Amino acid sequence: MQYFLDFFARLFTLNDDRKKLALILKLLLFDLLFTTTFFLVFNGGVDVVGSLNDINLNFKTNVVPILFSLSVWIFFEELFHRFPISFFINKKISLKFKLVLIIILSLIFSLLHLPSFGFWEVIVIVPPIFVGGIIYSFIYILAGASKGKIMVPFIVVYFIHLFWDLIAFTLTSI
Repeated sequence: MQYFLDFFARLFTLNDDRKKLALILKLLLFDLLFTTTFFLVFNGGVDVVGSLNDINLNFKTNVVPILFSLSVWIFFEELFHRFPISFFINKKISLKFKLVLIIILSLIFSLLHLPSFGFWEVIVIVPPIFVGGIIYSFIYILAGASKGKIMVPFIVVYFIHLFWDLIAFTLTSI
């Protein structure tokens, strides 16, 4: 637990922009590797491609509606999951409380992605999205939330989230 608190504390004290960018890239690489590995290990549990086709999200033929829907959905996800972090991040409260807040918000973030509460959906979908939610929160802090900025970190995380989801939709519609 102390390691995570030390890492979390480092997010607030890192001032060098190149080191921040390097850490953001490492976090994104970890997210990519973790998610890919997780889906490869649990490949048979949930038919993600079939689920997407069932709700008629064929990326090749519906690009504009999907981009619009995805953009709006991600905007509201980021609004409800990152702005509470902005409210608490610069308050004089313990790092543990801030970390617990990020964990709770990330858990909510991951549970809202479930199409149903079946065993395999929870096992396959929640962990990678939960980790992604924590990583997006850390990137949000690194991008300026720890300095009291709201819009720049929001825009950075929004576009990273949008880019990641576009990759997922592209790969599942091939």
